Amino acid sequence: MDSNDIRVNVRAIEDFRDGLAPRLRQVAAAVSTLARTDGPELGHFHHARKAEQRYDGLHTEFLARARRLLTALVVAQAGTRSIATAYGSDRELFEARLQAVTEALVRSDSVQRDAVLRAAGLDPTVFREAARYEAMLAPPRRAPAGETTVGDSGQASA
Repeated sequence: MDSNDIRVNVRAIEDFRDGLAPRLRQVAAAVSTLARTDGPELGHFHHARKAEQRYDGLHTEFLARARRLLTALVVAQAGTRSIATAYGSDRELFEARLQAVTEALVRSDSVQRDAVLRAAGLDPTVFREAARYEAMLAPPRRAPAGETTVGDSGQASA
């Protein structure tokens, strides 16, 4: 693998996106609650008003942070959806190529098989060599009773 190659695990991206959904619901509920909440009324004396102002400032800051988090989650979810869609279509293309190659390997017509393999970017000679090597390793096939076979010596046997 080249050092500039990028590998994408689409399933991990989809899992991450699915994990964002509950967080998105939680943050949306928090923003909704915070937006409807008023600060406590502590009275009209000096320290009570200072405490209310401090509370209002913290409430406003926290609501702004929650809204930024909500925006970030929405953007992350849209981004992961976009990535999964883009690479998912590449995966489907790869699976279609793999299916074509698999079907080509089981065809009896070697010319058609070689054409499909070349179209998929594979060298058909590798597969022919593998088939030849596999045939050499296979145990000899015995002829069914009543058939005659010719051995290496050129003599017929029953």
